[in-house]
Amino acid sequence: MIKNVVSLVASAALALILFSSDVQPVNALATGNHARVARHVASANKPGMRRRQSGTCRARDESATSEYQWTSSATDQPTSTSTKQSWVASVTSAASGAISTAVKGKGHSYDSPCAVKAGIAWNMGETNADALASWASGGSRCFYTWSSWPNDAATKAGLNVLPMLHNNRPETITEFHTNMAKYDPTTILAFNEPNEVGQSNMDPWAAAQSWKDNLEQYAQQGFKIASPACSSAASGKQWMKDFLDACKDCSISYIALHWYGTKADDFIAYVEDYIETFGLPVMVTEYAAQDFSGQNRQLDDGGVWQFLKTTVDYLEGNSQVVAYFAFGTLADMAGVSESDRLLDAATYQPNALGSAYLKHFS
Repeated sequence: MIKNVVSLVASAALALILFSSDVQPVNALATGNHARVARHVASANKPGMRRRQSGTCRARDESATSEYQWTSSATDQPTSTSTKQSWVASVTSAASGAISTAVKGKGHSYDSPCAVKAGIAWNMGETNADALASWASGGSRCFYTWSSWPNDAATKAGLNVLPMLHNNRPETITEFHTNMAKYDPTTILAFNEPNEVGQSNMDPWAAAQSWKDNLEQYAQQGFKIASPACSSAASGKQWMKDFLDACKDCSISYIALHWYGTKADDFIAYVEDYIETFGLPVMVTEYAAQDFSGQNRQLDDGGVWQFLKTTVDYLEGNSQVVAYFAFGTLADMAGVSESDRLLDAATYQPNALGSAYLKHFS
């Protein structure tokens, strides 16, 4: 839909106001606050940990429509107009037509990879089967380890293990294909923070080619695949646009994203912007109340509790969010505030905050 002149002028005026506002940096690399361990997963039991990004986001124009138009057909040809980019990609049943705005409300409008939205991002392997069972309470949850390795204890507990192709290193790709033979069709997570040098560190075009070479075949076998998950640094959104332009015929079921910051309203605006811009249901595969601006403006325990409660309420109520993973189900918090911890570091059982997370703070 072509926007009228009035709408364009209003949007431009709003953008000028927003860009002139005082916002905290979103790129920890730029602040010198990058003293985190890079997470290159070498085994199922030892996925390394790493730094986080700040996630300040400007408010979005509520009148804007999606820049990208998706259809369920792979035979249509990309089109363009003078006011926005348009392109077509083959997608699975997660999206049956074009989507332009976020739809609020309880329930799932799209096929969700798990019965329960609140997922578990885990880095302790299979070391405590009893603890894994406690995290499976309330229904089948998504579970991942930043690797492609199966986790039999998690599967036995009723968790839906999502393999990840973490990066495009030859050894990671070989490991991924070997491990994929052990999975029934589920959801695959793609490259971890490719816009970050300390993570998978891939340009959008290399990522698109690796997707075509290594991931697309699984979509044809019935797997759903989430997009690469960019950090919330300023480079992330443009990286995703370039990737999607380079991967027009890729079968992408969900848009994955990461976010770190301390304001719930900023997080909500960021997710809304991704939904509106890319027009696919969203998986928030990492997020936490963490300030990486270099000013160490962390929330206390009560502030983190309120942040998570507010954001979980939003995520549960937004039918275009199919899964979310609070960063905190880890023995080593990798520089993220201890107030974000969701488990007991000794037993791996849910702590008070983790129990509230499992129950959606209800």
